[in-house]
Amino acid sequence: MHHAKNCSVIFANICQNHFMGLLDTPKSIQKWSENCKLSAVGGKKIPQRKRILMVHPQHFQIAYAINPHMKTVDGNLKQINSKKALEQWKNIVQTFEECGLDVEILDAHAQYPDMVFAANQCFPFWNLSSNAAEVMISNMTYKERKGEVPFFENYFKTQEYKTYSLPTELNFEGTGDALLENERKVIFCGYGFRTHQSIPSRICEVSGYDVVPLELKNADYYHLDTALALLNGRDVVAVKEAFSDEGWELITAAFQNVIEADPLEAKHHLSANLFCPNSKDVVIDEGNTKLIQKLEELNYRVHPVDTSEFLKAGGSVFCLKLFYW
Repeated sequence: MHHAKNCSVIFANICQNHFMGLLDTPKSIQKWSENCKLSAVGGKKIPQRKRILMVHPQHFQIAYAINPHMKTVDGNLKQINSKKALEQWKNIVQTFEECGLDVEILDAHAQYPDMVFAANQCFPFWNLSSNAAEVMISNMTYKERKGEVPFFENYFKTQEYKTYSLPTELNFEGTGDALLENERKVIFCGYGFRTHQSIPSRICEVSGYDVVPLELKNADYYHLDTALALLNGRDVVAVKEAFSDEGWELITAAFQNVIEADPLEAKHHLSANLFCPNSKDVVIDEGNTKLIQKLEELNYRVHPVDTSEFLKAGGSVFCLKLFYW
C-alpha cells in the first residue's frame, strides 16, 4: 500500500501540471511505472472484464466524412459492401466468443450509420472505492454521431451503472480515447482531435485512477485506439507517427516493451486497433502481417480477421466493441 500511495502522489502532480509543462514527465512516468510494478500485487484488484457490447452493422454505411479514411484519393466517399461487412462483423463476434467473451448486441438505428463503432459512446471503468462498475458518458465531436450516445447511456442505466456526464462543451469519445490498463490500474487518455485536453484530468478526478495524457498529432490516428494497443502492463503496440515527441517519450517510459507498428500497416490496416482482452489473445486485422509475426514471436495467440469494410470508415477490431463488466 505504501508504494501505491506514492504512485498516486506522483501522478496527481502530473495531472495538475502536465499541460503547463512544469514537470520532467518522462522521468516522472518512469518512476511511477517502477513504483506500480512493486505495488501491483497489493491493494484492490480490478475484476476481469468478460462482456462485450456491439452494435449490429445493418445500417453501416459511409454517409459523410469525419476522418481521412472515409474518402477515396479523388475525394469521393468510399462505398461499403453491406453483405461483406455483415460477414466480417459476424466473424469478429464469433472470434470474441471463442476467446471466452460474452457478446451482447445493441440495436442499430438507421440515422446513425457509425453507431456500429461501439467503442466511442462511453467509458466504463471500475470504481475502486465503491467496488462497482461505473461509466462516463461521451460528448461526441461531430453532430452526425451525437445521437448515438443516449442509446448507450440508457443501456448502462438498465445495467445499474452509475453514470457521469461532462459539460457539453468538452468533447470526449469514450474508449476511443481512454484505455484502461488493469494490471497497474492506469488510464491512458488521448486528446487533440476528438477529446478535449482537459479530459485526462477530469477522468483522474472522477475515477481516482492514474491517467497518462497523450497528445495526438496525426489526423490519420484521430483516436488513441488507432495508435496505442495495450497488451498487458509490460507490452504495448504503438504508432510513433501518431504522437507528439513528448507523448512518445511517455509511452516508452511507461512500458518495458514498445512494439512499434510498421507505418504502412498502421495507416492502411490500423495495426494498433487490435484487441487483447486477456493479456494473451489478440484479435487483429489480417493485413497486419508484420505485426502479427512480431506478436506470435512473443507467444501471443493471434486471431487474424478481415475488417476491410470497416477500415474504409477508419475503424477496425477495437473500434467495433465496448469492453465492460
